[in-house]
Amino acid sequence: MISGAWGSGKTYYVDNVLIPLLRKKDLFPIKISLFGLNSLDSLELRVAEIFLQEYGEESLNPFGEKGGAIFSRLFETILKKVASKDKQEVQSITDTMPLIGQYVDVGRVFDSYTMLCLRRLPKDKVVLILDDLERAVKTIPAHILLGTINSLMETDKYKVVLIANDSYFNKHSKEYLDFKEKVIDRTLLFPQNIRNIYSEIIKGYRTEFEKLMSDGRFTNVIDPYAGVNRGREDIQEDLNNIRILKFAVAHFAKVYDSLADTIREYPEDEFWDEYLLSLWALTVGLSIEYKRNRLTYHNRAAYISASAVDSFVIDLVDDEESPFGDEPNDDQAGIEAAVKSIRSLFKKYIGRHGLPLIASVQVFDLITMGVLVDNKQMADRWHEYRLSLERQKENPAVILLNRFMRSMGSFTNEEFPENLLKLAEYVEHGMLTNDVSYINAATYLQRYGLIAGVDQEDLKQIITRGVDRHYEHIEKLQPNAKTNLEIIASDIPKVSQWVLEYIRTKIDVQIAKEATNDTREVVRQFKEDLVGLSKRLCPVAGETAVPDFFLTSILDKIPENVIVAKLKDIQPVEVSAIVSIIKCRFLDRSIMQSIGKDEMTFLEAVRKGIQSRNTEKKVLSDFLIEDELEPLIVRLQTMRKDMV
Repeated sequence: MISGAWGSGKTYYVDNVLIPLLRKKDLFPIKISLFGLNSLDSLELRVAEIFLQEYGEESLNPFGEKGGAIFSRLFETILKKVASKDKQEVQSITDTMPLIGQYVDVGRVFDSYTMLCLRRLPKDKVVLILDDLERAVKTIPAHILLGTINSLMETDKYKVVLIANDSYFNKHSKEYLDFKEKVIDRTLLFPQNIRNIYSEIIKGYRTEFEKLMSDGRFTNVIDPYAGVNRGREDIQEDLNNIRILKFAVAHFAKVYDSLADTIREYPEDEFWDEYLLSLWALTVGLSIEYKRNRLTYHNRAAYISASAVDSFVIDLVDDEESPFGDEPNDDQAGIEAAVKSIRSLFKKYIGRHGLPLIASVQVFDLITMGVLVDNKQMADRWHEYRLSLERQKENPAVILLNRFMRSMGSFTNEEFPENLLKLAEYVEHGMLTNDVSYINAATYLQRYGLIAGVDQEDLKQIITRGVDRHYEHIEKLQPNAKTNLEIIASDIPKVSQWVLEYIRTKIDVQIAKEATNDTREVVRQFKEDLVGLSKRLCPVAGETAVPDFFLTSILDKIPENVIVAKLKDIQPVEVSAIVSIIKCRFLDRSIMQSIGKDEMTFLEAVRKGIQSRNTEKKVLSDFLIEDELEPLIVRLQTMRKDMV
């Protein structure tokens, strides 16, 4: 028996190494998969059929006297049948097959012929190679399967090689173990070398891709025995699966191709290494989880939520719906569990390598749904990543915090207190870039503050002042800032939970402040720049940017008297702008469901503004209002009544 894990390359080895070696020794290897086999009754007939297909009649032993007589009579009968209809010269039984189908029962003739050939097999030179043994026991009891194999060896004198995942039997089949000692003479563990196999796999791709993937850091991602993977049996087993490895390489080649032009534009850029390496680690992780049936496209919404919290940069267009339609609506607990699972996946496959997380939704769609990546989007995200890192290169606070997070052991005992105090100074001056950074820094400061001689109360004041200064410089919160904190709340150590609560209060204050500023600016734009307001609120064709206030009501904040005053003295281009605003805010189903009821006051104010006009169709605006704006308002009011 040749034993090894599923996907470890056993079958590839047999097909490409073992069988050619056996043939060189004048043996006749015949490989048969037992996968899906329901009965062993016809196994030997299958052996004879394959022998004839691969080695021909000339490799059979000569007919015995009895067998020759039977064959002669059979052949003579067929020839007479054929000769009466066709004058073609016939040399052997196989030559007659295309000619006799309409005259005799070919199936019976061929079965008889195969039975005769079975007796002529040079069994002393035939090596039966039976693959997928562990899958066969799902349809054939182990004692019958092994008993038949034993008969093939002892009675028929075949040489037999089995290919199987022996560890499967050790865990699942006591019956197999009871018979194994009698039947299987020796079990050889297949010692696959994943690095060598990986080198062969990437040779089939373009030169620059092969060169990239040959780099030691890229190889370490898939090497089961690289330092970072040692002691992780779950990861090692998955990385030893060649089918998953080939799947991951094939899909990452598509990701690389989408960035190929950009790579050529910035060939020496220092940021490519970690960016591509992170995408490769992500591709490997998603491939493993997908092929192991632990991840499907139904997890897309959870993947996006997890990415919004953890990812350095995420490629997501304004339409977050799955390309394959609606996703199942799980309950809140189910969604939270899925998000937590995917965040663990990020740590397991990317964080373990100390890489920044580039949680590409396009890579997720490619692996789980086969949707090809968009070249422009991938390039745009790269430029965002590059710009962010350029900014951070000059921020010593970010660099130092990253060192704490990635390699605490890189500090010596002597230098650690000094660096901890430096981190505290950066925090106090508000030099970190986001909420999570302050929570992480606070955790390190409070955990190790004693080493630097700073007590907890002083640290609390330092952290509070730092968060305050950080929020003094924020003009606009990131979308879902509060939601993102909720997602990671359970992961935050107890010592820093108060920091989380403090930041939540700062977010609430900032939201209120922004709401006031937004209302003031929208009112100003409605009065002075209606066209500009329309562009802010409505999607622009060909662009992926999310409109302002996409799922937040804002039109209801414009006072009625301001709307009525505008309608009394409105220009044609402003009428068109109001039409555009109403269409995108009230006819788009996803927006309407979120804000439609709140913003209905805007429609009523517009209607009153139209009624207040008394120009008697003296200007173009009157005609546009009559032709475009009024019918739209009537339509929406009718829709509203129908909904009620």
